[in-house]
Amino acid sequence: MQMPYQVYVAGRIEGDFTGDTNRSATYVSFVTTVVPNLLKLRFRVIFSDNKSNMRFIFLIVLFSIRSSFAAETDPMERKDRAYDSSAWLALLHADASGGSRVDDPDFFLAGPNHPQGELTENLRNFNQTPTNYCCRFPARAHWLQSTGGQGTQNSPPHDPGTFITCPELEAALDKLKPDTAVVMFASEYLGNPSSAFGHTFLVFERAGRSRLLSQAVNYAARVDTRSAGNAWKGLTGQLPGQYQILPTFEKVKEYNDLAQRDIWEYELDLDPAEVRQLFRHVWELEGIRSDYWFLDENCAFNLLQLLDVARPAPTHAQSLSQQASTLTVLPGDVISLLQRSGLVRKRTFRPALARDIAAGLKASSVQGRKDALKLARGEVEAERVQERSALETAGLILQAWKGSKRIEPESFDLRYNAILARRSELGPSPAEENKAGRDPADRPPIPPDEMPRSRLLGLSGGVIEGTPDNGERVDKNFAELQFRLLGHDVLDRPEPGQGSQLELGHLRLRAFEEEIRIEELTLLELLSVSPHEPVFQRKSWQFRAGMERFHPSESDQADALLGLLEGSVGKAKGPFYVLAGAELRTDLHDEALLGPELTLGAFTVTPGRSLRSHLSASLAYHVGTRSDWHPEVHWNSRFRLAPRLDLTFDAAIRSERVREVRGGFAWNW
Repeated sequence: MQMPYQVYVAGRIEGDFTGDTNRSATYVSFVTTVVPNLLKLRFRVIFSDNKSNMRFIFLIVLFSIRSSFAAETDPMERKDRAYDSSAWLALLHADASGGSRVDDPDFFLAGPNHPQGELTENLRNFNQTPTNYCCRFPARAHWLQSTGGQGTQNSPPHDPGTFITCPELEAALDKLKPDTAVVMFASEYLGNPSSAFGHTFLVFERAGRSRLLSQAVNYAARVDTRSAGNAWKGLTGQLPGQYQILPTFEKVKEYNDLAQRDIWEYELDLDPAEVRQLFRHVWELEGIRSDYWFLDENCAFNLLQLLDVARPAPTHAQSLSQQASTLTVLPGDVISLLQRSGLVRKRTFRPALARDIAAGLKASSVQGRKDALKLARGEVEAERVQERSALETAGLILQAWKGSKRIEPESFDLRYNAILARRSELGPSPAEENKAGRDPADRPPIPPDEMPRSRLLGLSGGVIEGTPDNGERVDKNFAELQFRLLGHDVLDRPEPGQGSQLELGHLRLRAFEEEIRIEELTLLELLSVSPHEPVFQRKSWQFRAGMERFHPSESDQADALLGLLEGSVGKAKGPFYVLAGAELRTDLHDEALLGPELTLGAFTVTPGRSLRSHLSASLAYHVGTRSDWHPEVHWNSRFRLAPRLDLTFDAAIRSERVREVRGGFAWNW
């Protein structure tokens, strides 16, 4: 948790007058020369009757400038101060001001916002009870000893073989022998709000051993019960977050098999010594609490804070967590940051079980697809099936159904063992069948480090055509500016036959010759289009809340900016989907339109994903102050010019009498 700046000022005042005569002299010299100017500046501030507030503002300005002045006038001083080093601040999860993001008092000896006092107390504890201290804070103990046992930057390093260590931790390290660290990214999953932007976790890997048998480190919000209120608590930092160490195969099974989410694995370019220091820090963090914030202090940001400990930033350089400390920190953006920082050695794709099943069905013949489903349902005996891919796919289907509890354990064992026995009888697949397995056109999804960034800025121009009550056509040219605070739309991350959209804070402003007005303000929009097939029977759905300009079908009524709330559910097949639901449009005063809505849609993607298009047509019947049918048709296309830049083209029928077309550019950042 970021500390209030007032606390930081008070802490720096206290530290400056305790035991550092050189810094105190610098401070006194600064005050005697600058205070008169600041006193003059004070009276230029807007007059206020609250004199205490004026004095407090004055103190903040004074000590803020004092801190910067001291750093600029004596750079060698900061270099020699160990408590200001990037390594020590990283161990405390502190930012450049010294404020820690950890909220658990058990993580500190002197308090969360005093790196100098914390260093002093840690040195004292280490010298008094070194073994106990090493077991409580092994990463700090290792760093203190590596700097000569004095916690100073210019102390000669000691031989790690002579370090005091924690016997319990050393036993764990000898057993696990971690020498590689891997970041795993589980793809977005709109079915769980906490994973709507994906999820990252860390894996400690041992050379020559399966990654699934390694240990994973997961940071997540601790939730006792599932409820809609948890989403709000996560957005406002009211949920406690904790690190947890657990077997990797459990997390992979949770995401890959049960939630049907793809996983991208990023092997980090860390040496074994850095990996072991990372493990020591995770050891001292287990059970430590910090407030969980869904949009910034989340799994992704806490992962960066771990990596800051493994490889501290060089002097005068920003750490990874500092580079990511913007308005929002999302898992996909953090993966991109790791790539740009040169920390990624290798990237591997682990497809979800559902993707493997789809590939197996596609590789099978028409009869093989039927046999695979019948085998999984127990409608045909395994001995009667001759196609190897049908048997393999049936086994995958059974595994998926077992994970989702769609089949009883006894039935699963009976069918699965029969399939394995029959597959063993048929022997290895012929070379020609192996070649015919996957379609060469099949491609894995876009990796998170190559996805467009979450914020968007767009500029376009267009024309809107309307027919007022006199029957004459009126064309109005406009320029449009759009901004998206967070998320992605259905064309940002295209997949053949499926798609998703999650947008927070999407604003579109239009400038006409005579006025500038809001065309759309979306607070939240969710769209999940998933193919409905016999294996998983997924539903497609949509939800939207915000404001949108409404164009009535009646020519004698003007358009108006109305609040919008709509939701629908349906099915998808191939590139097509259908949704049925209801919508409410209102100005919260004398205008209210409520009624059912039917939406048909389709989207296409070229093999290289450079051109993406989305077509949707909806028909709503409004009951209220304006009872009428309201049709809308939207065509949206994007052509990729550069990794973050798209050429856009959009056309729409907004009502029976209003049409528009626009084109421009969209930049993701």
